[in-house]
Amino acid sequence: AVVSTQSTGCACSGVPRTHPCNVGPAHFGDDAFFIVENDKRSVIGIADGVGGWRRYDVDPSKFTRSLMNNCERIARSTTTDVLNPVGLLQRAYEQMMHLKSPLLGS
Repeated sequence: AVVSTQSTGCACSGVPRTHPCNVGPAHFGDDAFFIVENDKRSVIGIADGVGGWRRYDVDPSKFTRSLMNNCERIARSTTTDVLNPVGLLQRAYEQMMHLKSPLLGS
């Protein structure tokens, strides 16, 4: 058996928190992310908000934040050892589509 003694680190950067577009610790402008780390898994999700949606009076940050919030909630609550990234995104997106007012964006 091969045993690794190396540890994995994580770092992120973005615009300053004092920037007027930032609403919380996991939001950078139109982008959003989450990190879930527990005894079963480590999951990192990043959503790049597409600023071009603003031409159509759509706030792209609402889409990315909602998607990442759903992903984070699912990643925290899933009890299986393996979490499929495509399945996670699909479930999070489907939950967004069940909102009374679906969010636009990408």
